[in-house]
Amino acid sequence: MRQKDSGSTRIVYDLVAELSFVYQALGLPADPDELVIACTFERNSATDGRLGLLTSWVGAADAQRAVVQRQSGSSSERGPLTPVERLMLPSRE
Repeated sequence: MRQKDSGSTRIVYDLVAELSFVYQALGLPADPDELVIACTFERNSATDGRLGLLTSWVGAADAQRAVVQRQSGSSSERGPLTPVERLMLPSRE
């Protein structure tokens, strides 16, 4: 079976709909069984805007978790917030 080295793909993410990427798989000379896969997207595209939205949610979730940990005195990591928890964060206006 021939491996596809480049192309385009779509990912449907429940919170922001479809994300479209172009990818390139690059072999590593030192280890032919390993690949580095680079994904890119069009600047100012719908995917660009949707990734910006996801990034803002992650930043807000990290900030909210830091505040909660500081208030509770907890230093242990709780793990990433669920999508529902992210939606419950206060809006950043």
